[in-house]
Amino acid sequence: MSTTVIGAVFIIFGGTMAGMAAVKRLGDRTKTLASLVSAMDYLQAEVKFGLTPLPDIMRKLSANYPSLFFDRCGGWITPEKGFGGIWKAAVAEARLPLRAEEFNALEELGNILGRFEADAQENAISLARERLRVSYMAARDEQGAKSKLFGFLGAASGAAAAILLI
Repeated sequence: MSTTVIGAVFIIFGGTMAGMAAVKRLGDRTKTLASLVSAMDYLQAEVKFGLTPLPDIMRKLSANYPSLFFDRCGGWITPEKGFGGIWKAAVAEARLPLRAEEFNALEELGNILGRFEADAQENAISLARERLRVSYMAARDEQGAKSKLFGFLGAASGAAAAILLI
């Protein structure tokens, strides 16, 4: 009997941990989007006022936002693989907890950066920033609405599985 109870406790604990993992994924996405919005502000200021070369901006961004992909963008830019190619590869490599529309906003920005004049780059950064800001607001609302739900569903599914197996 005691091994059955211990097994049931482990099953409930496992279900609860699965729910908490889902809550963590929501939080990670929200934090990543907040960091990206802040990074877009910095990027826009550097392009508009600093006129700093992109590899230098990427190095500064990677120092301020080490969990994002900017450290991979400060490398050598070759004629075969311009900044857009490096940016796209870095975004894909980073495995950020983002949705397709957020990846698209970053990829579209990468296609503009380094190819056009400062005004066009600034407009592209503003557009990407706004798209990411809207996603951040939605993610924050989703996190608030679903965090308790996922935690409860994890514990409830663990309890249901324990009852079925006993």
